[in-house]
Amino acid sequence: MAVLDVKLTDPEAHRLADMAGVHQDLRMVAATAAQLSRRREQKAPDMHVLEAMQDLALIRYGRCYKGGVRDAFPIPQEWIDALPAKLRQAHHDFLDLRDKHIAHSVNDWEVNMPVARVHVDEQTNDVTVKAVRVHKYRTLMIGSDWLEKLHRLAVTLADRVYEDIRREEERLLEYAKKIPTEELKRRIKEDRPDWPGQRKVGKRRGR
Repeated sequence: MAVLDVKLTDPEAHRLADMAGVHQDLRMVAATAAQLSRRREQKAPDMHVLEAMQDLALIRYGRCYKGGVRDAFPIPQEWIDALPAKLRQAHHDFLDLRDKHIAHSVNDWEVNMPVARVHVDEQTNDVTVKAVRVHKYRTLMIGSDWLEKLHRLAVTLADRVYEDIRREEERLLEYAKKIPTEELKRRIKEDRPDWPGQRKVGKRRGR
């Protein structure tokens, strides 16, 4: 007996697809935050690698809330409201950090200040401009307490998504059992496999 996978592209399946994407992002956030905490403790860690890992974690966390094609499963606001106060505040801080610092240069975690370098004659008090430079100031890393909160947030929310995935799979199983046999055979014959990255990078994917 052959066992084949038949794609469920109906709108009824969109919620499960989006749940799977959100769950994968949250698990990536948790794993990256844990790895980042360990690397920070190493002697002379590579700060470029640490900053890249931090940005990855916060970008992936923001993907769970910032729209895109995943519109069938937003993380419910009541899940956020039910978090302990510190995690609830951390959630909003992480989204702000993603939006206002990593994705876009908005807040004062990055300051580029042009300055005129001047010479002051100590005898005449004359001031002469000799050069122009830019002073660059950046806050590179969030603290270890923030990383711990990011890890807890990601694990807590991922666990809740996983519970809903199990229920959604059961619901969708009952739906799939009602698909006519001829339709299942047609899909087996006609549906093409899904390969990511086939469209141009700026093109929105379909369902």
